[in-house]
Amino acid sequence: MTNQPVSFDLYSSSYRSGDCHGDVIRVDDSFSILPPLQTVIQYGKKGVRRAIPIKIEAEYTELGALSLWCRSRISDHRWKLQFQLRDTPAPEAVADSQILEASVTEDALSYVRDILSGNDKQQVEKLIKGIGGIVDLSRNDWPLGFIRTLADELLMLLPVRKKGPIFESIWMNLLGFCLRPGIGESFDQQRMRQLWRLYPGGAAFARHPRVRLEWWIMWRRVAAGLTPGQQRQFFQDVSVFLLGKKGEIKKVTPQEHFEIWMAVANMEKLYSKEKIELGRKLLAVTSAKKLKAQHLWALSRLGARELLYGPADRVIPPAEVSRWINQLISYSWSNPNTAGRVVSQLARKTGDRSRDLDKKVQADVLGWMEQNDMPEDRQRPVRNIVPLAHHDQDAMFGESLPQGIILRE
Repeated sequence: MTNQPVSFDLYSSSYRSGDCHGDVIRVDDSFSILPPLQTVIQYGKKGVRRAIPIKIEAEYTELGALSLWCRSRISDHRWKLQFQLRDTPAPEAVADSQILEASVTEDALSYVRDILSGNDKQQVEKLIKGIGGIVDLSRNDWPLGFIRTLADELLMLLPVRKKGPIFESIWMNLLGFCLRPGIGESFDQQRMRQLWRLYPGGAAFARHPRVRLEWWIMWRRVAAGLTPGQQRQFFQDVSVFLLGKKGEIKKVTPQEHFEIWMAVANMEKLYSKEKIELGRKLLAVTSAKKLKAQHLWALSRLGARELLYGPADRVIPPAEVSRWINQLISYSWSNPNTAGRVVSQLARKTGDRSRDLDKKVQADVLGWMEQNDMPEDRQRPVRNIVPLAHHDQDAMFGESLPQGIILRE
């Protein structure tokens, strides 16, 4: 059935070896059942449900991954069933919420190649809008398999970024968006290795303000795919913009300053001592009037009790983050809700004594929230252990995560 949710049951086995292509096999105890692959196959007029006969095609890619396709028996249409299994005790299927027909994907790739290979700057500026028109989906609804295919194409088009600042800024903006958060798909590790090769040389048009902004935004978006060593190198390199005594800090525009703070704050694999240094500096050079939304977001990421992708031993100790909280709730906020989300994140209850704040600080936070009429969804994570919801993960990440990727259960 097209244009409606469908489910494919998946099984795996580590024991069977004699099964051949075309065999019909009874599922028994030698199989492990996996979470079903649930998706929507687009076909014909959008929203019109139709049953079509298909055959399943299977092949191994050059990198050894299993690729499954549904091929229509009544037309030339073909849909790739995008999934991969995480290496966990209970594997979780990661599937697209919908699948684009192969020719639609190829049309989009051809469009990207044509625009970036040309010299029309106005068309380059409209590149993302043009892709959306081809796939008939808003950017945040582009499926995971599609955006990673776009990322692969952009990595192959690496030389186009040297054609001018507009080409490079659009290339980085689209690549960062398509590769975010840097993990979650089978070959993201290889993609990140390719992208990191750019880092030592920097942007081709590094003096152009727009290019510099997109450079920091790109690394913020894909930060989860960087190794601990790469994140530490990034931290050391941006320290000249953020740390040091007055007069020693390298000057950049206010907007670039915000983007650098947000990029380094998204580096969850940094040592806690490095996060403490950043957080203390941020609080030392700002006040309630000077703390902008980007600063508050950075502070919430640096001091978060629950990380999106980093290990628990990189969480800042409770005693340190308690001092941050006490400073924040001591300010006279014109709008206390501005700081409410940050304080809620810093004081979030996890059930882990090594990360949770002591009861007095929790009580102080809840008292401050009640005094300032904070909504219940701000208070609940401080009072009780509440799993991170999808919208919480999006808020922590700074924008929507690709459909199909869940960083924390």
